[in-house]
Amino acid sequence: MITAQDLQEISLFANMCEADRDRLARKAGDVRLAAGDWLFREGEHPYFQVLLVGQLSVHKNYLGRLQEMTKYGVYQAGDFFGEVPILLGSRTFISMKADIDCRVARFEAQLLHWLMRESSECNTCILDILNKRLSRTHLFYRETAATRVTRYFGGLNQLTEAYVVENDYWLLFIERINDLLKSNNYPGSKELITSVLQNQFTYFSSEKDMQRLILYELTT
Repeated sequence: MITAQDLQEISLFANMCEADRDRLARKAGDVRLAAGDWLFREGEHPYFQVLLVGQLSVHKNYLGRLQEMTKYGVYQAGDFFGEVPILLGSRTFISMKADIDCRVARFEAQLLHWLMRESSECNTCILDILNKRLSRTHLFYRETAATRVTRYFGGLNQLTEAYVVENDYWLLFIERINDLLKSNNYPGSKELITSVLQNQFTYFSSEKDMQRLILYELTT
């Protein structure tokens, strides 16, 4: 069972009042992992999670191969994650695995929204980390397209996947979200998700090659 004292040790929650920490603790899931266990896999329902004890590594499925993203470090006690897919209204983008025994506090998405709404300090901290992670993700795909893709070309399917990495709407939209967050003009999660979906429709309406690609995937 997660307690308010457990959360007080985490910098994100350190300045919250005891009553709010207690409210979060009572609603938190207490997840315990042995070394080698998966906390979650890419494509699953997202939660806002805080690592209380242990170390987690990040893995990403790229061109059919699950790769550990060692270049971007590991998650240590005190780190939080899960805000990116929740605020974008998507499934998880990565997989996370326990390197050693871990304990994680798990929160439903509505508690993340409550936290950002009720605490300006938490809101600023979460959006700052969000911005850094989106920038890091953008860098990963840029480097992948420039240096790794050529290693995997072996046929039409592989070449198509490489093209998607360069042209997929969600990857390109990361830059625009970065600009929004850097402007300190965060409109709220509802407005952000609405903007994401509207821009996705506009993007596919104007990109004939991506339309052809979708039709190709549906007919093969």
